[in-house]
Amino acid sequence: MNKKGKDIVGELEEIVPGLRLPAETPYQAPAGYFEQLPGQIMQRIQAENAATVQDELAALSPLLAAAPRQQPMSAPQGYFDGLADRIMNDIQSGTTANPAKVVPIRSRRRYLSWAAAACLTGCIALGALFIFRHNPAPATNFEAQLAGIPDQEIVDYLQNHTDAFDNEAIFSNVSKMDVADELPRISTNLYDMPEAAIEKYLENSGLSN
Repeated sequence: MNKKGKDIVGELEEIVPGLRLPAETPYQAPAGYFEQLPGQIMQRIQAENAATVQDELAALSPLLAAAPRQQPMSAPQGYFDGLADRIMNDIQSGTTANPAKVVPIRSRRRYLSWAAAACLTGCIALGALFIFRHNPAPATNFEAQLAGIPDQEIVDYLQNHTDAFDNEAIFSNVSKMDVADELPRISTNLYDMPEAAIEKYLENSGLSN
């Protein structure tokens, strides 16, 4: 036992006085055991792998394990020797016999221009439709506002702000409408209308003698 080992044994005896250790250890490694251990481990691993590779492949993929180890296809003898010359000859013969079609770049640009014009037209149409739906025509707004005014207010306004010439224009426009629909509105005010306007209305409607 070396000096370091004796020091350890002496320290243990001081800590545990009743402990009696033998002077020599009961187990000893053979001479050169640890020097040969790495090589023995690698030989054992290689031997196990050589024996189980085929079994492992069969367990993982039986179809692959059953595949033949020989290549199913092979090139003819001397195939690659003149391959470059044959390729160049085929290229030259194909170039002279069937020249490539030349596609002008302008036609492609023309298609792009047409596509851009179509997109722009569609955007303008959608914008106009959106604006038209959210901004109805002024005539429609005027008719809607006029329909909301009571008839009596319209009659009072015409009586206060029109003369004989305006009455003739009004009756000429009224004669173009459906008389059956418009007469009930003005029947209550016939006594307030000038005689000239009534006669003009009768002449336009063909009711005068």
